[in-house]
Amino acid sequence: FKVKTVCNDTYACTSAVECPESTPDEPHCSIEACTAGACVPSVNPNKTGCCVQELLPLAEEKKAGWSFDTCKMEDWKATPPAATVMWQISESHPCSGKCSLWFGNKATGDYSNGTKAVNGSICSPDIDVTGMSAVELSFCLWADLKDPYHWLDSLSLKMDSALFAGGDALGVKKQLWHKPCTPEEFNGECDDPKKPLPPCDKYGCEGLPAQTCTCFKQVVDVTDDQDGSGYPWVPGVNHRAIFCFEFDSGDGAGNKAAGVFIDDFQVKTLCK
Repeated sequence: FKVKTVCNDTYACTSAVECPESTPDEPHCSIEACTAGACVPSVNPNKTGCCVQELLPLAEEKKAGWSFDTCKMEDWKATPPAATVMWQISESHPCSGKCSLWFGNKATGDYSNGTKAVNGSICSPDIDVTGMSAVELSFCLWADLKDPYHWLDSLSLKMDSALFAGGDALGVKKQLWHKPCTPEEFNGECDDPKKPLPPCDKYGCEGLPAQTCTCFKQVVDVTDDQDGSGYPWVPGVNHRAIFCFEFDSGDGAGNKAAGVFIDDFQVKTLCK
């Protein structure tokens, strides 16, 4: 059934307002859009009860999902961009497919640089989270660390933001995850270097298994203050999220191990 308007005798829609619901008499999980003059239904993941998760959009019709099977950085940016030990692509320990992100020394196959401490970060492209209050983030980690003390060889995941697509990160990062143990999480015995006892050993309070892929999933609040202004982001305005992994050996000793590998990083819409 179509309604002919005075100003439009082609029956072509000019806005989504003119598009009726696909199934008006029953609950549905679609939202109508007007595309090239035609009413086209699309998934509405924000509607309560409609659990259809999708990868968030990037620029040039790309999606926020990385398996690194191209064995390329896929627009992730390492800091420093060039160093003896740095974030780069590796074929050694992917959790799926061919390759993963690795913090290490290509010449030695570990994360050592003589007696020097090493550190670096790697950040995703900016991801459009406009209009969202939270997203679901997931990634897989393979780790082989040498230092027996949990406060060394730290690995964390942080969220930064940009004001527009392709914009620079603001540089105000919120920690989302860390290799699960910090000096604030001592259990009374873990502060004794001679007693790196579980659950507070080099792989953290959650007992992160060595040399095994472990996958993590969490809900991330993207409305928290990210720009340092003291005000939260307002859903609906232009809002780009950037996710960064940071590794810091803490010292230059005991770094003769394979290190950390990140794979299967995804950012999805959140089911309500």
